[in-house]
Amino acid sequence: MEENASQTKTATVNVVTEQKEKPKYSKRWKKLQKFERRTSKCALRLADAITLGVNVWIEQRDESASKRKDGGLKDGRKNFRKALRKSVRKASKAPADLFEAITRTGLSSGLDIGRKWI
Repeated sequence: MEENASQTKTATVNVVTEQKEKPKYSKRWKKLQKFERRTSKCALRLADAITLGVNVWIEQRDESASKRKDGGLKDGRKNFRKALRKSVRKASKAPADLFEAITRTGLSSGLDIGRKWI
C-alpha cells in the first residue's frame, strides 16, 4: 500500500473549445438573409415581452385573489398596469432592433429609408 500512496499520477486534460460556425450566405442573398435574421430576433423580443406581461398579470391576479375576496377583479386595473409596464419596458428595444436591422444590413438604400421626398 505504501508503494501506491507514494506514487502519484498526473493526468493531462486537453480542453477543446468548439467555435460556432458562421452562417454561409451566397453573395446574392447575403443582405436579405442578414436582414431576415435580425428582424426575426426583433419579433422574438416582442413575443417575449408579451409573454412576460401576461405572466406578470396572472401572478398579480392570483396574489390579489388570495389576499381578499374578489381581489383579482378589484385589483384588475392595478395588476394590468403593472403587467403592461413590464411588457412595454422589454418591448421598447424592438424598434431600435428593427432600425438597426435595416441600416446595418445595407438595405436602407434599397428601401429609401431616411430620404426626403420632394
